[in-house]
Amino acid sequence: MSKNMPRDVITGSFRFIQWQELYKREKPFQVLTQIPPEAEDQRDNNLIFKDEQVEVRDVRSMSIPPTLDTYGFMFRKHALSCADFGSRRAVEETYFPEVERLMRQEVEDQSPTDALNRVMLQLEEHAPILLKDRVRVINIWRPLVGPIGDWALALCDGSTAEPNDFIETDHIRRHYTGSSMYLQKKPGQEFYYMSRQDRGDVLFLKIFDSKKSVRAPYKYFPLAIGTPV
Repeated sequence: MSKNMPRDVITGSFRFIQWQELYKREKPFQVLTQIPPEAEDQRDNNLIFKDEQVEVRDVRSMSIPPTLDTYGFMFRKHALSCADFGSRRAVEETYFPEVERLMRQEVEDQSPTDALNRVMLQLEEHAPILLKDRVRVINIWRPLVGPIGDWALALCDGSTAEPNDFIETDHIRRHYTGSSMYLQKKPGQEFYYMSRQDRGDVLFLKIFDSKKSVRAPYKYFPLAIGTPV
């Protein structure tokens, strides 16, 4: 940590996608399945990334906690009751209902195309009703073993990332092509993490919102030796 850096700020090394002139002629892509040997194009991606040093602030020092609609993410305290994550039955019968209750309690009432496609693909029976109202894709993240002391999750304040900061990339699978939004490093972006995140520190991470609102890009980064954990 720099001597001039606030105590609640650390430096992380992140990989950011780089814009290429190629993308004017060819959409960015990643192939996530085996490429047939007879295919003329054997590339599994056309992406270039660059490592960048970024300052990351600890959310524990914030006087006003982040919310889904202001930052694109939020943290909540919630005790973890499921003890056996090695059991599929325990996860489905105990943890999934627990997460659903937590989501309903804390949340009022992907790339846009991909998120709406997921609703139609995975919730086909209810899609006509769901798509009439606000649709959000929210991930729940929490460590199963904590506190975290080696790799942390950094979150970009969604209000500091402009639409043009993202590059939409096709993810090509055998039976389905989805898409993700990769973040370019641009001036003004602000990043956050939670120090000593434990099993009871639950992260709500907004991936998509059909209402015009912020969402939070995220990246993993290694915690340097000496970082408070």
